[in-house]
Amino acid sequence: MRAFMEEWKKARSEFGLKKILDAFFGGWMFSSLIFIPIYIILGEALLVYMYLLYTIVVLMILVTMGYVIVFLKFSKKALLLKKPESQINLNKIFFKIMLYLNGLVLLIGLIFILFIIPRLLV
Repeated sequence: MRAFMEEWKKARSEFGLKKILDAFFGGWMFSSLIFIPIYIILGEALLVYMYLLYTIVVLMILVTMGYVIVFLKFSKKALLLKKPESQINLNKIFFKIMLYLNGLVLLIGLIFILFIIPRLLV
């Protein structure tokens, strides 16, 4: 964790907070343009096929993990386009962020599957 924080501080000092936030905003916008229709389709399928509730929730968890991956790929690409001569290894930073966020998505999804959905179906 200490090495990750040191890399993050180097990236923040090299790119600046405004450029990093701009890259995250751009990654969020473009990945949302891709994934909002997928969420709408899964929501409609959930309404129609309620008996496949657990299967569709698992698909939503996987789609959300894909959303995180695409969001971070777009953000990394935006940072590389802002400063191509950067010497910082952004792959290592964004891979650790991806692991943390996908673990959080998986944990929230498992809470939904194991605790929230059974209570709603009673």
